[in-house]
Amino acid sequence: MFNELETIRRRLLAYIESAYHLSDLQLVTLRRELLEQPEVFCHSPFIESSARYAFGKTYSELDIPDASKELLTHLASKQAGQVVFPQPYEHQASALEAILGKELRHTIVMTGTGSGKTETFLLPILGRLAREAAESPDGFKTRAVRALLLYPMNALVNDQLSRLRRLFGAPSTRQWFLQRTDRPVKFGRYTSRTPFPGVVPDDNTKLAKKLAGLKFYVDLENRAATGQDVEASRLLDRMREMGKWPGKDIGDQPGLASWLGRGAWRDGQGQLRRAIERNDDTELLVRHEIQNAPPDVLVTNYSMLEYMMLRPIERAIFSKTRDYFKAHSNERFLLVLDEAHLYRGAQGV
Repeated sequence: MFNELETIRRRLLAYIESAYHLSDLQLVTLRRELLEQPEVFCHSPFIESSARYAFGKTYSELDIPDASKELLTHLASKQAGQVVFPQPYEHQASALEAILGKELRHTIVMTGTGSGKTETFLLPILGRLAREAAESPDGFKTRAVRALLLYPMNALVNDQLSRLRRLFGAPSTRQWFLQRTDRPVKFGRYTSRTPFPGVVPDDNTKLAKKLAGLKFYVDLENRAATGQDVEASRLLDRMREMGKWPGKDIGDQPGLASWLGRGAWRDGQGQLRRAIERNDDTELLVRHEIQNAPPDVLVTNYSMLEYMMLRPIERAIFSKTRDYFKAHSNERFLLVLDEAHLYRGAQGV
């Protein structure tokens, strides 16, 4: 590390001397002597260690529903690939009990970098869905937004999407839900980055153009499927590991190409037969999938949410959610305001 810091110091010194040229050799020498003195041009590096956060109770010891304990304990095991950390931090454990306990408590989490703030709401959401899937599988079949993740900007939404793919889209998570009900957890991003705005066009050429941005993923998946393109296989595995791959895989098998399909876009009745949700999909990738059947977890930003609540094309998302909670009044709707410190003035909530 110290070698790299010294390299940076010398490069910055060379920049100053070249950008602010002095013709007098004596002044050049005096400036160099001044800049070489300790604590004048740069300080010695400060080394700061991150805080070590206290661990809380294990998942099995928490005062949360049995199904939530079962799923989180399973996902923390090596057998399931340790999708979640083996033991939560104290503030994560407290959030799980506050949100999943008998009496719901509104929760504010304020901890430092690296403390796992995201898990303080993702784990309770997962636990809430696990409880419903295990205790009320018929109710879980009804599609509705059960958790809304709200962000102040798109960049934060895109980062969160990677976390959702690695947690809700993990094969072990999907399999746990499929063993107890007829579908996995569904999640979807709904922002300006979500293809594609407006109604689904009747013209096949226009429809193909709207989904042209997925060509890179499909081509990569097809190359990896041959088993002969080692680089393609490595890249695909790495993207899945980082949460950069759409959650259209079926089990451990990539499934984006089969979801997009080939040939005619519509069947004999004029209904879409390509790029439509399948039962085992975890991620709803395009807008018409979300409009047709809301995901359990919807992530968006406050500006897009405002448009969605005004436009007729998204009305079904909210009407189906309303009907679900009217029919299941004992269920909880979870609203998450992440990165709340970025809201200012009129944007505040």
